[in-house]
Amino acid sequence: MKKKRRLKKVSQYKKNQKPKHSVFWKTVIKNSKQTFVFDRALLSDYLEGKGYKKLNNFGEIQVVQLVYNIVYIKAPMDVYNDVLEYIKLQKDNVLRSCFIEQGENLLITRKAILGGLPEIELNKYEDTKSLVKLFYSNKIVAIKADKIKFQSYNKFCNSNDYIFSDRLINRSFLDSDNKQCDFERFLRLSTNGGEHFLAICTALGYLISSCKSPSLTKAVIITDIQSQLKNEAFGRSGKGLIVMALSYIINVVQYNGKVTDLTKDKFVFQNVSISTSLIVLQDVNKSFLFESLFSSLTDVLSIEKKHRDKVTIPYKYSPKIAITTNYTIPQETDSFKDRKYLLTLNNFFSANNKPEQHFDKLLFDWTESEWARFDKFIIKCIQLFLTKGLIQYDSPELKLRKLMNMTSDEFVEIMDAEYNVLNEYWNIKDIAVRFELKSNDKNIKSKIVSEWMEFYALFRGYKINRRKSGGITKICFTS
Repeated sequence: MKKKRRLKKVSQYKKNQKPKHSVFWKTVIKNSKQTFVFDRALLSDYLEGKGYKKLNNFGEIQVVQLVYNIVYIKAPMDVYNDVLEYIKLQKDNVLRSCFIEQGENLLITRKAILGGLPEIELNKYEDTKSLVKLFYSNKIVAIKADKIKFQSYNKFCNSNDYIFSDRLINRSFLDSDNKQCDFERFLRLSTNGGEHFLAICTALGYLISSCKSPSLTKAVIITDIQSQLKNEAFGRSGKGLIVMALSYIINVVQYNGKVTDLTKDKFVFQNVSISTSLIVLQDVNKSFLFESLFSSLTDVLSIEKKHRDKVTIPYKYSPKIAITTNYTIPQETDSFKDRKYLLTLNNFFSANNKPEQHFDKLLFDWTESEWARFDKFIIKCIQLFLTKGLIQYDSPELKLRKLMNMTSDEFVEIMDAEYNVLNEYWNIKDIAVRFELKSNDKNIKSKIVSEWMEFYALFRGYKINRRKSGGITKICFTS
């Protein structure tokens, strides 16, 4: 489901322009009574003067209102109601009655006036590899790796870019003190120290930035360490709070991952639009096919809506994707590795140890000053991403589990107990005979164990030396 976000128009930044024709009706006498007729051309001029335009939304033509380069999508009924509000200001009931009678035909039943509006000649704003902008209700915060600047909507209006109203953050950006915000405290409790915390900060920065790079096409998988170790559900670790935090900064569309079928439901993304920043599949289960996301991550995103034409969003403008899950996504081939980023929480929080037990109030039920601290922390996350890129954190427990999955529990146990020694050579065949493997062929078994020892060396941070004499290969670990 799409999270509802109450958005205010940035009305204090509206241009002080008057429509070309503020009067778009004529007085006529009919049956000895005064009445009014609305002129189509003058009404079109009035709408154009109020910022109404057409937007070719990658195959879907939409009526919008442009206010200080902020695009508000308008249905015909919205336009009708906006004009009706203006008519009410004239304080003439006969005029209002005439518009109610004629306006539906002019603006809703027939769409010639709306179809004749001029098209927007601006570009949709997107962040870059070095710049991210956050659009608060009072100012724009332009963030670079080493500095931030503030920009007015007056200045943005003079640019060649526009944003959708969904990109507006529904609060003012305020000065903040240097106290740690509650959300940062939550993340520090949910991570295993500096490297782990830093990795999550860069992941947040990555998801907030609208910049899409073909070299970084990751779906962020939000999970917890215990779920990954045991492939069982360990709820209440805080995954949903990560998504909620993002929804207060960018436009997030959420789906129930347990029932969403990406392979069969052609209308699966019908709630997604060009203004969506992030798609989140919540609580996907063990049977989730991660490869069903491959094309959405690296190619155009096709959206089919019931009774409407298909819309194709180019890769550059398509939303990023995140998943929350209590289960492993086990594939470790290069194609999978290139497309997934594991964001793990450490299970400090659980059903018996909830965040509200550690804070004075519920997260996001905050005062103005706490929101200001949160916004300051989000900017820090963005700057960390711009500086360091997307940092991957592998917990020691997960690294060990991966090693065991690629080899065997018995192999790791024996290696730790007997062969975890530097600069000592062992006969690979002597080691191989100790394990029950798929093949009884000594050469094949030696090849398998040799590969496993490569994995083990990588896990321990060792190098491997080999020497061959008389048909016997020996191996040792070196620093």
